[in-house]
Amino acid sequence: MQYRIREIKGNERFPIPGVVGKFVAVPHCTQTLSTKGLVKHIFEHNGSFGKAVYAAVVQEIVDCLIEIISTGVAVKLDGLGTFRPTFECEPAASEEDFDISTNLKGVHLRLYPENVKEEEITSRKIMAKMSFQKLDPNDYLPQDEEEDEEP
Repeated sequence: MQYRIREIKGNERFPIPGVVGKFVAVPHCTQTLSTKGLVKHIFEHNGSFGKAVYAAVVQEIVDCLIEIISTGVAVKLDGLGTFRPTFECEPAASEEDFDISTNLKGVHLRLYPENVKEEEITSRKIMAKMSFQKLDPNDYLPQDEEEDEEP
């Protein structure tokens, strides 16, 4: 896993006292695997069915996740975790001043990993499978634009 070292900048989004000006590691993804790429990867693991079958199943999962989550229902995929919506809002001075049509700036889909012991989808388990490579801060990599810079 490649990473960069970034300085935490102070702003309204992360006003955490004591961390502004300090440095953290930020992961760098070398690529984003598309649905087609995921299907190919699944097919290479277990080619019992044609790629079209895997593609249809994966696409149906994506479509249904969006449909179900947009109704306010979280979706748990056993062995992976729970998908649920989160809101990005502009704060209002009071509850009375809050208007969903103006204060809601975005809805995000988050995955909360399952921590069932037998599944072992934990940060420690994932970290144990990784090797790390620090990137030169002067190198521009296209995927950098998609990095989440939260500390």
